[in-house]
Amino acid sequence: PGVDRSGDAIKHANLAGTAPVGGVVAVFGDDHTAKSSTVAHQSEPGLIAAHVPVLNPATIGELVDYILAGFALSRASGCWVGVKALADTVEGSASIE
Repeated sequence: PGVDRSGDAIKHANLAGTAPVGGVVAVFGDDHTAKSSTVAHQSEPGLIAAHVPVLNPATIGELVDYILAGFALSRASGCWVGVKALADTVEGSASIE
């Protein structure tokens, strides 16, 4: 698991905010079935506890769109934004425009 181990750093960084002309999008991978991790885990509770909004794309096209939207949200709000990346989404290919 990753977000639970880095939760303190994420929480402090989010509370510190982002640069006035910058933004932060944290792309995190979850392994709900423990396919490639030692234990199954879900990151949303940790990010919610750190007051980080979470975007959850279902397709590769949405992943690209949500990352761009995440930067816009982060720049407008000054907070970090999380984007969930599941193996089913990121281990594929697609044509996007």
